[in-house]
Amino acid sequence: TGGNVFHMWQMLGFLQNKESLQYSVSTNKWTWDVASIKRQTSLNEGAVGIVVARIEGFTENERECLKVCCCLGFRFYCRPLITVGPALIEAEGEEIHLLIDSLIDHGLLENVNNTRLQFAHSKIFEAAERLHPNESSRARANLKIGKLLLEDMGDNLNQRDEAKFFLCVDQLNRGRDLIEDEQFRTELAKLNLRAGKHAASVSAFLPAATFLETGVSLLKQTTCWQEQYELCLE
Repeated sequence: TGGNVFHMWQMLGFLQNKESLQYSVSTNKWTWDVASIKRQTSLNEGAVGIVVARIEGFTENERECLKVCCCLGFRFYCRPLITVGPALIEAEGEEIHLLIDSLIDHGLLENVNNTRLQFAHSKIFEAAERLHPNESSRARANLKIGKLLLEDMGDNLNQRDEAKFFLCVDQLNRGRDLIEDEQFRTELAKLNLRAGKHAASVSAFLPAATFLETGVSLLKQTTCWQEQYELCLE
């Protein structure tokens, strides 16, 4: 484990889950199987590999929940997870709360406060990202999350729930390469304009520039000035 405390902790948990390391209640001692430990650890890729191996032993819903969590970011609000969960995890509100509690008990997530969660370590976040087999899978998940959040905000779409609005636009942007419908790309460009203006109004100039540049990239470059003059100008 190279003297890394996190790596050591994950290794011990992994070996216990694999029953290579067990506590004997009858003798009040730890027992271990050296041959089994050598087999289990010879293929690991460091701390991330161990966490990935642990996650493989979780229930399908726990793994799906982790996949959604990593799309939301290293630190994220609980409410969006509750909103998109039924469509992506096939679990209702109370079940999602139980999944969150389970992942906290496993030591993968931790509470920041009453409304926010975060991954317990950057290596755990990295391991959760590996649950997506490729970038296309991650982008599809981002796009679906963005669409679900957009649908949830409905006709009342505004910046009143600032964090949710920015998250929605960010998720859609991360999946924008998969959007083929030109009308939806134009609508997303408008959302980026709104997000960029709002970010600039609170002096968040770097995010504002990112939103605005993304909005420009969504427009059809050959005809946008003829078809969307006002939008292009803004």
